[in-house]
Amino acid sequence: MPIKRISWPILLALLLAGCGQPDAATLAPPTVAAPPPAATAQPTSVPYGHAIADLLRARPAAGTTVETDAYFSGGGMLPSGPRPPLDQVSCPLSFFLLTDRPFRAFLQVLNETTGNLPPHDAAWLIAATPEMRQPGQVITPDLPYHARLRGHFGEPAFAQCANTDRIFVVEAVMTTYEQQPPSALVAPMQLPPDFATWPRYHDDALGYSLPYPPDWHVRRVDDATLELLDPRWPTYPVRVRVYGGRPPAEPSSGGDVFEQGYVFGETLTDTQHLAGSTVDREPAPGQRAVAVRLDGDGRTFELALTYPTGFDAPQPLLTAYSAIVAGFQLDQPPPPALSVPADFPSSAPTETAPVAQDTIAPPTFTPAPPANTSTEASLMLTPTPAPFPGDFQLTLVVTPSVGAAPLSVKLEATIEGEPDNSEVLYCPTQTWDFGDDQQQIAVPTCAPWSPHVRIPRRYAADYQYTRPGTYHARLHLDHGPFGIESNTVTLVVR
Repeated sequence: MPIKRISWPILLALLLAGCGQPDAATLAPPTVAAPPPAATAQPTSVPYGHAIADLLRARPAAGTTVETDAYFSGGGMLPSGPRPPLDQVSCPLSFFLLTDRPFRAFLQVLNETTGNLPPHDAAWLIAATPEMRQPGQVITPDLPYHARLRGHFGEPAFAQCANTDRIFVVEAVMTTYEQQPPSALVAPMQLPPDFATWPRYHDDALGYSLPYPPDWHVRRVDDATLELLDPRWPTYPVRVRVYGGRPPAEPSSGGDVFEQGYVFGETLTDTQHLAGSTVDREPAPGQRAVAVRLDGDGRTFELALTYPTGFDAPQPLLTAYSAIVAGFQLDQPPPPALSVPADFPSSAPTETAPVAQDTIAPPTFTPAPPANTSTEASLMLTPTPAPFPGDFQLTLVVTPSVGAAPLSVKLEATIEGEPDNSEVLYCPTQTWDFGDDQQQIAVPTCAPWSPHVRIPRRYAADYQYTRPGTYHARLHLDHGPFGIESNTVTLVVR
């Protein structure tokens, strides 16, 4: 599912997976009641109730109509993506979740927006509406942020979708408690308002300085390592480590090129525009690790953060980490490696889905129009990219390729050919197709190409297959009008 790069206000990625053709009898959608114009009612349960958890513990029979209070994670945005074949139904998107308490479906860190799904054993459902059963359409649910909903499980049209037992078809909105989500859940990440007054830590011996929030603690671990701790999340420090040369390789990680000045765009002008790369991996279930590696004065400076995902995801910690990276400075910065025009637009976050069970990386969004009574979203179709120019090969391998469910695998793709500063291979959109109706998409935001850039030669993703079957996975790279696919690898999950 290729997508196009667009600028912020919001740049995200969504799963759009096709399912088999439903029986014609399933295609006559009942009318969905419009939400009341004013959100004056009060919830029927004490905030944060357990209605979704109760439904999962005692799941009603397929087709049985039930009511439940729920928070909807997809308010305020509409997706874009390709229309499925005319004889296929698009599976409901794993971004549109119903939960017992507010849930942030996306996290923003550095210059990316990353998908965030709760653990598989948590209380959550995937929202759908009757119109979504129509084949050949891309329709998204238009639901209130917090409401009482009436609907059913066991929709035949979605029987072949991933997580089909969690798909809840909303037939009507009974009561609206809150129509729109709080702005803090959907607003773009912004530079902290007190950033200009943050104290700075300076290391004379290693030649760097950085800002940090005034209520944070600074701890020296050893001569080359510093930790910055937010007292709210003391077990997830920002770690700064200096290597006398190249840092150790991260064979199981993904990543991309990075330019310091594009984290907060034009908001932050006092930056050295240091260039480097990012490292992105999943150290453990329910966690994600991200690191920025910047080069200067014969050393590599790594600023890293491991943080929890799911319901415990700490967006304020990610915002502070991003600000620390953006404000990092060297005593002797290298000459500019990137030529940045003065009128270059401000950065847009990118998306890389966290690698976890049932995780997707949502594609591009445009802001939703004002709320109305229709659940049908407008469609934005993406043309098929032309082949990349140049002489190179994208080779994909998977380890392991056979095993019992749940099977955790590593997919690694390498590029051979083309110069290291290739313009056509610089900053491509990466779409991982895992072959099980799940995709992971990363849309990086990079500085303009210059002859001094270095392209990544390797792309990697971790993934877990939860169901037995034979799957065919591949990687697709897009850059502007061009696209290329890797070879297809086959996995057998017993």
